[in-house]
Amino acid sequence: VQADLQRFKQVLLNLFSNAVKYSPKSGKVTISYRSSGEGTMRIVVADTGSGIASEKLSRLFTPFDRLGAEQSSVEGTGLGLALSARIV
Repeated sequence: VQADLQRFKQVLLNLFSNAVKYSPKSGKVTISYRSSGEGTMRIVVADTGSGIASEKLSRLFTPFDRLGAEQSSVEGTGLGLALSARIV
């Protein structure tokens, strides 16, 4: 697997940060990975947060769209997932 280390770290940090921010204090965040063959890797970041409503999923990677999180105590710009999607 070849990757730009700086961008790879940025994507992982964005995913992990979101998982932590949107999970309850007693929640759990797990990161797993496996080879997908042909020099590719699958990385999964999972959490025990409330999830995202299905009607909002189409907006998940839209820059500056925080999917209603601005009404919560979670801080952010709404750029992390949008940038990560473009990098990957």
